Amino acid sequence: MLWLYHLLMFIVKKHDVTAKGDNVPAPFMSFESTVFPPELLREKRSTCHICCWFCFAYTYSSTNMAYCSTNRDIVAIAKTGSGKTLGYLIPAFMLLRHCNNNPQNGPTVVVLAPTRELATQIQDEAIKFGRSIRISCTCLYGGAPKGPQLKELERGADIVVATPGRLNDILEMRKIDFRQVSLLVLDEADRMLDMGFEPQIRKIVNEIPPRRQTLMYTATWPKEVRKIAGDLLVNPVQVNIGNAVELAANKSITQYVEVVPQMEKQRCVEQILRSEERGPKIIIFCSTKKLCDQLTHSISRNLGAAAIHGDKSRGERDFVLNQFRSGKSPILVATDVAARGLDIKDVRFHFYADDMIRQVETHHYCDHLNEDMRQCLIYDWPDADAQLIGLEYILTEEQFLTLPDTKKPRWHSHEYEMKSGVLFLPDVPGPVERKDLEKVAKTYGKTIHFWQVDRGDELPLGLPQVMMALT
Repeated sequence: MLWLYHLLMFIVKKHDVTAKGDNVPAPFMSFESTVFPPELLREKRSTCHICCWFCFAYTYSSTNMAYCSTNRDIVAIAKTGSGKTLGYLIPAFMLLRHCNNNPQNGPTVVVLAPTRELATQIQDEAIKFGRSIRISCTCLYGGAPKGPQLKELERGADIVVATPGRLNDILEMRKIDFRQVSLLVLDEADRMLDMGFEPQIRKIVNEIPPRRQTLMYTATWPKEVRKIAGDLLVNPVQVNIGNAVELAANKSITQYVEVVPQMEKQRCVEQILRSEERGPKIIIFCSTKKLCDQLTHSISRNLGAAAIHGDKSRGERDFVLNQFRSGKSPILVATDVAARGLDIKDVRFHFYADDMIRQVETHHYCDHLNEDMRQCLIYDWPDADAQLIGLEYILTEEQFLTLPDTKKPRWHSHEYEMKSGVLFLPDVPGPVERKDLEKVAKTYGKTIHFWQVDRGDELPLGLPQVMMALT
């Protein structure tokens, strides 16, 4: 089996898989060394992604040590789509086989996820792989009646997968008992914090017994995530898959920008769609539900398009996603509910129909794409100069973003007119908040410097000229 060892080591190096912490357990080098039950191994062999294997190898080792009372916590930093779901479900299954808890007395495993789409996807994986060992799983999420979900809880569940808001509501109703919980998973922790779920997460964690194992998965590692990890995890092992600590986009994706007037965006979208080959799946991201519906209605007359956003029911969302996955509706128009966590294969091209770049998180959206895929951002230049500063920093660092030559934002220096903390960009109508620029700079570890330059009567309205530089 020496060839397998060298193969695994090659993949570890290729994907930059590392782990650090006190007494880090070594990864398993074969399925047999895990002592998994045969029925679980059969499922595992046929479907496991290699990145998932390494992530779960460390996680399972920690869980196995938990049986021996060491109870190590894990924080795993990996981009969306790296196969982390099985990385915590397999250890959860082994824990459930070991403890023999009665699910009617409450769950043993709690998984928190930011959106109902991701939560239901995790539930599907748990049911698929846990069926052979009779694992029960319930999913709790908002936007659906509580009644059926409460009935499922009453019947008993080994694993509860939930969004923080809905689980917090049910917790306040005293309809769930956490006394048996010994494994807590925070999936896409950074996204949950971005969505403002930190108070609900902390309240839920306070109800779970402190003698538990906590696994946290995140695509980014900003100070907010580090803070909550420090508060909730005890002496964790940190597993990195890829250079996930640094903000970066996928280098295998060709990305370019179209700069068009506001009124021309829809026409531009339709023109790009008509130029694409028929067959490959396409995702279009919009910032609002209204635009999502309008664009879908416009392009569905000639192309097979379907929309997904927060106002759609669970049944409608499932139908649309199934149509998209099967290729019956090759174009998916979505708000950010579909931005992260969804497992959608064979996406050839996607783009943003408006100012989604305000969030400067396109490295998450890129995770839907495979190698040699393409991505386009369509934005209205008067609103986008300051917003694109951070985006250009991410994407042009490796020189694989194509910007129009006449419209490139200037990252290293820029001149602004300033009055009361509001910046006016040359040739750009409308103000840009100075605090927004400072926030972008801070996000990428840059310091923004301003100093006044005497330009005399050249300035309109007698405003002082301010030079901005980033270091």
